[in-house]
Amino acid sequence: MKKALTLTLASALLTSALAGCGTASNNLPELTTQALGESVMTTATPSTTSLASADQTAPKEETPPPAWWTSEELIPADFSSYDSIIMMYRKIVGLCDYYTDEIDNMFQSKFDIPNEEARAWYQKVFSSVLLFYSPDKGEDEDFDSFGYTIKDLNGDGIDELILRRDDNIILTVFSMVDGKPILLDNYRPRYSCWIGSNGLLHVYSSGGHDVLAWKIYRVASGGNGLILLAEYGTDGTDENTLEIRYYVKVNGEMIYISKSEYDELTQGISCLDYDQIYQLPKEWLEFIPLYNDAYPKPPAYDLPEIPSKG
Repeated sequence: MKKALTLTLASALLTSALAGCGTASNNLPELTTQALGESVMTTATPSTTSLASADQTAPKEETPPPAWWTSEELIPADFSSYDSIIMMYRKIVGLCDYYTDEIDNMFQSKFDIPNEEARAWYQKVFSSVLLFYSPDKGEDEDFDSFGYTIKDLNGDGIDELILRRDDNIILTVFSMVDGKPILLDNYRPRYSCWIGSNGLLHVYSSGGHDVLAWKIYRVASGGNGLILLAEYGTDGTDENTLEIRYYVKVNGEMIYISKSEYDELTQGISCLDYDQIYQLPKEWLEFIPLYNDAYPKPPAYDLPEIPSKG
């Protein structure tokens, strides 16, 4: 009986959560703390703020190299505003062609990182960009793939900053708490994210062919974390039957289910298939190119001098 109720709740939840997969609506499902057992991931916040303006001018190449790229002024990586985060992100993408493990510290010296918390956040943004960067596409083409979205994901009146690619792959998500940016999470291959038009974050993680998890999150009201709404997947192979174990987790409790129950629960949610997110239009969430008239693309293989911090 308990298992049947759990499956019923999970089915209703997934149907509600996925209502935004094929529409432009931003109406959030009615999901309550009591029904879902909110599990909030919280993060400390650095200082001071301002909101970024969304410059949507089309990318444009310029010769000679743009001043923002050749300037010896250190780029703030203080996470004090969405503007400073976007500028840091812009520089990081431009540096990807030159990255090697041996010169990682040299790259960090191009940024003004005020404290260890900011350094940890810088590393998360940098790693997400680097892992989703595709140099085999050609520098110009892949530079064009990076951008961001500024959008209120949970309807609380606070815009989130989403660092992303134009193929709907999400790199990092920030929100604001008391006017200060907060890093909610960052993503990478085998821990990937896309965002439905209803503002829910769909996160896929893989620990091997028989250890997979889908998690659905909502940004907490006020921006101070992510609320886990539902989880389902596989958690390995039963050592006795040698069959893959399927599960669904609601209210923090894991319930093992049969493959037929799992298939029935997840049927009709093929929009979670990562082979399909690449086919979604850029307008799924408004895509703002990272490079534009104000900040043209940096030239290929023209690494500026590394300024000294003294």
